[in-house]
Amino acid sequence: MLVRIEYEDVPKTYTDASIESNGWVYSLNYRRHLSGGMNSVFLGAYSRYRIYRGSGTLELNKFNFKLPSLTLGLNAGKRWVWNSGFNITVSAGYGINFDNRQATPSNNSIESALDQFEEDYDFISPFYGEISIGYAF
Repeated sequence: MLVRIEYEDVPKTYTDASIESNGWVYSLNYRRHLSGGMNSVFLGAYSRYRIYRGSGTLELNKFNFKLPSLTLGLNAGKRWVWNSGFNITVSAGYGINFDNRQATPSNNSIESALDQFEEDYDFISPFYGEISIGYAF
């Protein structure tokens, strides 16, 4: 079982609406190693909850927004473990995404700016990718 918590401060360069945003990502990933040991190919299932909050200004109108999303998916990968405990993992997966964007106030211009922001930054993606280096105890 892998648990990951991430924080991200998003730069303002993705839209003309001067959007400031940051968010948290919480992931759970179960892996079943096919050879029984950690030095093997694995198959897994993951869930990822993202919550980004932000604010912006468009045509002198200030707005706030929240971008929550839940992704459920499957992945596969390989872990290499050396005798020293050093290990490298490569994994990729894909899932189904459920999102619920909320903007206050909301109008067509603000929704369009948020669409551009999400598309350019690629916030809500059901893709799972990992390249990690670690140490096995």
